[in-house]
Amino acid sequence: MIEKLIDFSWRNKFLIIAMTILLLLASLWAIKNTPLDALPDLTPPQIIVSVKWKGQSPQLIEDQIIYPLTNSLMSVAGAKTVRAFSSFENALIYVIFEEGADIYFSRDRVAEKINELLPTFPKTAEVKMGPDATGIGWVYEYALTSKTKDLSELYDLQEYYYKYALLGINGVSEVATIGGFEKNYQITLNENKMVQEDITIQDVIKAIKTNNEERGGRIILENGYENIIQASGYAKSAEDLENIVIKTRNGNPLKILDIASVDIVPSYRRGMADLNGQGEVVGGIVIVRYKENAYAVIQEVKRKLKEIAIDDVNLITTYDRSDLITKAIDTLKHTLLEESIVVLLIILIFLLHFRSALVTDVTINPK
Repeated sequence: MIEKLIDFSWRNKFLIIAMTILLLLASLWAIKNTPLDALPDLTPPQIIVSVKWKGQSPQLIEDQIIYPLTNSLMSVAGAKTVRAFSSFENALIYVIFEEGADIYFSRDRVAEKINELLPTFPKTAEVKMGPDATGIGWVYEYALTSKTKDLSELYDLQEYYYKYALLGINGVSEVATIGGFEKNYQITLNENKMVQEDITIQDVIKAIKTNNEERGGRIILENGYENIIQASGYAKSAEDLENIVIKTRNGNPLKILDIASVDIVPSYRRGMADLNGQGEVVGGIVIVRYKENAYAVIQEVKRKLKEIAIDDVNLITTYDRSDLITKAIDTLKHTLLEESIVVLLIILIFLLHFRSALVTDVTINPK
């Protein structure tokens, strides 16, 4: 058999050379386009559904949202296991599918079930699917520090500047924000003044809603151009909220500042981000989409972060999987080199033929 193969190769030298060149080109293409990662993805296909309902207990969330939703998700095609975990204001539902299931087909089926039940859920509850990623999608993490900006300003930068810039990168599924303070406007009502002025909480809420929006008008034609009339009424500061009129008595406006105080406070939180014990920071976590090239995405993320850098904001990389990938590739290269030398020496010792040893060595390690 081997003699026939050698004879065929000798008689068809040009065919063998052409096949070798094609295989070499295919190998180079595969090396260039093969996704690189240091951690094998052994997790089964899964979809996470998150539930947020402010101010509510775990039991109430389970009774009104989790129980009907899990029962419905159990009937999704290919679903193997449905698990739910509830805590104060939050809940997570894990839908685990059979091996080989198409994750995006499954996400469509889960979205259908959520949309069917959404009208039956409380209006203040938020139900949505998690990112299209796996348990090892967490590939890059950074922290933001500054000597001129506080944690609230860093939070706004991360949430509305860095996050949106990174989400535009192909392969990034989600950018999560950790730490910092989310700015909130707090209105503290004076009950005695409310009784004196015959004002209820609903009157205050209605006044804030109706005086914190934009209204569109008509179009005025002037010199051949259309001028759009737009009335902007969004409150942009605590002073704007204080000057909102609740009602008018005898021509005198009654404003919010007459019955309440308005303060800028952080939303309450249940966690924080600390960098090496040196103090609080604001951080971002980059999650890669399912079956994406983690190494290529990380390189693009680092390039984008350099482009959008701000002078007085220091960005510190706290986790970078590309370093682990590079070290794993370097280890593989050194191991292949050592094994190639060992194979070359063994063949030389037993066959005493350098060309035969060289063919085997080149096959193992072409570089």
